[in-house]
Amino acid sequence: MMDLKAQIEQLQHELNAEYQRGALQNGEVIARLENRIEELKKELEKPDEDPVITKANEEVALLGTTLMPFCKNEVAYAAVRPAVMNKIYSLQDELTELQTHTEATESDLRNEVTELSKQIEERDAYISELKKELYDTKLLAEENANKRDAAVRETQEAKQTIESLNVKLAATEVTAPKTRTNVEGADVDATEKFKQSLPLIYDVTPLDNRRSRFSAKFAGSEEPFEDYYIYKDGKYREVQAEEAATFRTEFLAKQEQERNHEDMAQHSSVEDEPVTVPAFRDEDTNSTTSGMDQADTSGEVARPSVEKRLEALELAVFGSVRDAA
Repeated sequence: MMDLKAQIEQLQHELNAEYQRGALQNGEVIARLENRIEELKKELEKPDEDPVITKANEEVALLGTTLMPFCKNEVAYAAVRPAVMNKIYSLQDELTELQTHTEATESDLRNEVTELSKQIEERDAYISELKKELYDTKLLAEENANKRDAAVRETQEAKQTIESLNVKLAATEVTAPKTRTNVEGADVDATEKFKQSLPLIYDVTPLDNRRSRFSAKFAGSEEPFEDYYIYKDGKYREVQAEEAATFRTEFLAKQEQERNHEDMAQHSSVEDEPVTVPAFRDEDTNSTTSGMDQADTSGEVARPSVEKRLEALELAVFGSVRDAA
């Protein structure tokens, strides 16, 4: 009975010490001490038993055997038993604390392993993303390299085409011989005359990067058209937009003059003399002049014939210019 009370007091003392640890107190140790105190109190409240049997049962429960056979006498047994039993209970408490600490450490390690595993998964995902970006970058680099090579080939082909066209153009550029015309009796450079007779164009715009075709407008009619660059300098004469306005005015005036001539021709009498294109000779010029003088003396009836002769003379002059070009 006294041993149970002593044990209860010892356990109560340990319980109070654990409570005094405050935030560091171990809940499992407190629960175990409280349970043990309750068990001892229940044993203490049991009917009185033979102390020898009680001690023997406690020793068997803890050690698997009794301590009496290991002692010389009752006095040695009474001295040794409390020390042995307290040491056993103390070791049990330490073992419990170690188990608790081990469980806490194991939990912390498990949490740390979980966190590290999560970080590893995130890094693996990031590495996979970087590998994918690297792969895409390599594909893009290969595609750009192919485009670059294709562009180089196209550039070389374009240069060869331009060189070939330049050779053909140089072969076609020949200087026309000077011809003698009957306009004012002067020599005219046929090449320059030919260039001056070319249709005037402006607003020249390339239609592709290789400059194989272009679009432009005629300076006179402002009509848009398209053609190959190789024919631009041979078939047309390019002017600025400011000059095109002047040529447009001249073109309209010429058209108006031609319409007036057509109207005059339509209103001429069907009985007029047939028109004869005068040759550029002195005798023809004199005869034409004398014919005009005779027309002047003949009165009103001869006037339409003079106008037609002037028109024929103008057509002959411009026709000869075109033929010379």
